[in-house]
Amino acid sequence: MPTERGIYFELATAPGHAAHGYYHAYLVYRDGVGKTEVIRGGPRVLGFSSIEVESGIPLIKSEDAYEPGETMESRQAQKLDLGGRDPVVVWSKMKETADGIGKAEIDYDFMPDQNSNSMMRSVLDSADIPFEKAIPSGVKVGDLPGIKNDLSKHLPSAREKKPGIGEEEVLSVPKDTTKEVPGRQGALSGPADPGIDAFLAELKKPLDREDEFLLKPVAQISQSEMKRVMAGEVYHNGGDTRRGALLEKIGAWHDHFYGTGSVKRDATGRQITPRLVRVMPKEAATVRDAEGGDLAKGVFEIGDRIAGMAGRAGIADTIRALQTGLNKLPRTTPLRSELPIIEQPERPRQEGMIFSTVPLRQDGLFGPKTKRRLFESVAAYGPRRIGAQFGGSPLTRAG
Repeated sequence: MPTERGIYFELATAPGHAAHGYYHAYLVYRDGVGKTEVIRGGPRVLGFSSIEVESGIPLIKSEDAYEPGETMESRQAQKLDLGGRDPVVVWSKMKETADGIGKAEIDYDFMPDQNSNSMMRSVLDSADIPFEKAIPSGVKVGDLPGIKNDLSKHLPSAREKKPGIGEEEVLSVPKDTTKEVPGRQGALSGPADPGIDAFLAELKKPLDREDEFLLKPVAQISQSEMKRVMAGEVYHNGGDTRRGALLEKIGAWHDHFYGTGSVKRDATGRQITPRLVRVMPKEAATVRDAEGGDLAKGVFEIGDRIAGMAGRAGIADTIRALQTGLNKLPRTTPLRSELPIIEQPERPRQEGMIFSTVPLRQDGLFGPKTKRRLFESVAAYGPRRIGAQFGGSPLTRAG
């Protein structure tokens, strides 16, 4: 049975949705006889680029094409109330705004949230539709990061009136409608790239103990972990670039659990073993991201998205764009000290993860430094922030 003619606001799950509940929004025009057009935004190659706009293309050819088994209900499609206006006329205005956003090459960013949802806000505003009324029941505004950010400030001519289209104008859907391929993921097709396989294999290799140590807040580091790092080669190798960070982290660990007071000695001059001022974990804990989730799982979800985009843009260009974006991220992170104090009245030292500050080489190679920086970034900002750079539902490779 044909879907009722109109414009629909739909939602796809963002990467890591199960952990944070975030959505990516887009719009679909349905003509009532089976043809569709989409308006959506996303990063041009992957995160940290300008917003790439899809405006007026068939839904089946869009990045938001339904996967096998998905329906309008699973995408929470909600028909917009146009107040009696002709959907074709309204859709034309929406496409005009979307095209303007695409031409403006607005940065796709998360500080502030400036993404596909921000684009939907601007497109809805251009049609005098409050975004709050477009959101399906049960979904909160906070589930759509960026939707409060109106991008019209980047479009000096966005509100200029231009001639509208006639009532009889029809959808500009190409006659060549590509049939959906079972298992299709976004725009991926063709044989697998061995470079993508190598990227995924490298990404999923376990981190070494030094990297794990540097990624953890000191409050989560056990004494046995600290001792293993101090017994390791990196700690004793002055040529390893991580040694300075390890020394600083070990000092921060000691200050966190034993305080920053002066060393105390007994009557014979021997140093007295300091007393704990905080509860120390007894066993090694899983490395967590800024949202409290398993860091490795969050990174792997983003890795699948990167692999999907590499299937279209090529692995070298995709990794180069990743390196460019990671270099743009501020090298600071919220300070965290979460375990209760046993004693010591003064405020204890707080600390965050210790990161490298040397920019990555933008060489398109996914080596140890790029991998480490990706883990650092997800640890600091969380998968919802880093993953949101990729827009839409996670891509996985066909086959």
